[in-house]
Amino acid sequence: MATKIQTIAGYWKRDKIFYLSLLAIAAAVTAWLFLKHGSAPQAAVAEPLTQEELVKLVKPSVVRIIQHATGQAAIPQLDFDAKNLAVNILPGKPLNIINVDEYVAGSGFIVNPDGYILTNSHVISQETIKELYLEDALRSAIEAKTNSLSTEEIRNLFPSQEALANFAAQSLDLVQKNSSFTLKSVITVLNPSASVDDLITLSKTGFIANIISINENFFKDEKDVGLIKIAGRNLPAVQLGDAGRVNVGNKIYVFGFPATAELNGRSPLESTFTQGIVSAIKNSQNREFKVFQTDAKISQGSSGGPLFNNKGEVVGIVTFQTSASLQGIGDNFAFAVPVNLAQEVLQKARVSNDTNGYWQHFQTGLQYFNKGQCRQAKTELTLAALANRDFAAGQYINPYLEQCDQIIFNGSSIGSNYRFALSWLQTISGFAWFVIIGRIILIFAGILVLAKGIKRLRKDEREIVEMEAELREEEREKSKLLGQLEKKGIPLPLPDQELHADHRLALNIPHPHVAQFVQEAKTIGMKDRHISEELAKAGWKEQDITNALKQDTGAASQAEDPAYVL
Repeated sequence: MATKIQTIAGYWKRDKIFYLSLLAIAAAVTAWLFLKHGSAPQAAVAEPLTQEELVKLVKPSVVRIIQHATGQAAIPQLDFDAKNLAVNILPGKPLNIINVDEYVAGSGFIVNPDGYILTNSHVISQETIKELYLEDALRSAIEAKTNSLSTEEIRNLFPSQEALANFAAQSLDLVQKNSSFTLKSVITVLNPSASVDDLITLSKTGFIANIISINENFFKDEKDVGLIKIAGRNLPAVQLGDAGRVNVGNKIYVFGFPATAELNGRSPLESTFTQGIVSAIKNSQNREFKVFQTDAKISQGSSGGPLFNNKGEVVGIVTFQTSASLQGIGDNFAFAVPVNLAQEVLQKARVSNDTNGYWQHFQTGLQYFNKGQCRQAKTELTLAALANRDFAAGQYINPYLEQCDQIIFNGSSIGSNYRFALSWLQTISGFAWFVIIGRIILIFAGILVLAKGIKRLRKDEREIVEMEAELREEEREKSKLLGQLEKKGIPLPLPDQELHADHRLALNIPHPHVAQFVQEAKTIGMKDRHISEELAKAGWKEQDITNALKQDTGAASQAEDPAYVL
């Protein structure tokens, strides 16, 4: 009985684990089925957008930055030695004193609604102004000695691009060490809502920016990231993405203010949207980080603009393009530093990329709008439109609000769960229906199997309970009978040292003490199974027990057979 109970209990545990596992799998499949095909927009998850939606989402966050530098530069007079390919400072000659009044234009993008803007360091650094004047002085000295040379002779002076780059770097370093600058710079973010066309006027009436972080060593380490701040609240900040997810072949987009896109000077506040792919991912000069190469069109003025993915998340900052000396022999490529460099700058400055306002509401509103849920879309888009009016977010949001009003007026908005479910069902293709129905059939089949399994488990549980009760009753009966044997003076015999035990066992002769115990136990109604268990516990061999039981059975048969009656 005990062995049978243990066996059934083992089956029951095994089946229980199996059916519970099957139930978990069925629940997971069901959840995946409905979450896969019927989830509503989630505010925390950005979804791919159309190009038109990307423009409307990102454009208000893109700004034009002007650095106006004034002062003086003192640069030595130079001489170019074409024979030795060296630039020398003319001894005894006075420094050239040059008045500086220079404008440098670039792009940037808002990353925090409190006025924080990311751009390139070279857009806001005085080192860029210095480089312009040093290069101009160096170019003038070289041209003075090479005007009489042909293009081919000039090309032969520098047999490779590497040789030209080394010459330029060494010469600039020499001139810079012997020059001095007294400069004052004003950084201005142009006001997108201004109505004038003149760039200089715009720079005087824009938002004055303070430099929060700048890398003055950007020429050497290429970590060309700067952070500025303007006075303002609730600016339309854009979301920073994960540069680690960018791969060659990914579609990317760029916003900026390229100089080559200036048509007639009448649209200085109109940024340019271009697209391309990530054509390569290359190492920086010191191999500390990766640089994204793209075929998206940029030019001078695009520096500091965002390079973003199809969700509107910025993954890079446009920094430089193919050098002018190489543009004439092939395609022009743009290069962007990864956004993780910018994230490090923000972290050090303790500035968060807070997009819970404009960007998040606009993104969520677009998701609702695309699903026909205009009431929810209108709520989110209205919140997005509260962004700072100077950055003209409203002009991109208002068309959606007007469409939503018309859809709601026509009664076409999906406002209830029933309407949403009905609309969702109408969008499912024939193949998707085939897949869904197949899954539903599988789920129902699993439910039937589970029901059958649960029924079997309950039956096994009842059997185990009944057998355990029966076993306890038999144990009580056995203890009672053993007590009766002891009262009759027939205790449970114990094995003794028997000289001829092997010979007796070979003849199948039971031990007399065992035989007597078996006979008396059967007389009072003890079962063979209980007799065997007790004798085995006492230490008797199985053959002794078997022989005694057989002998008693044989004797009982002879007593009942009339042929043996005397």
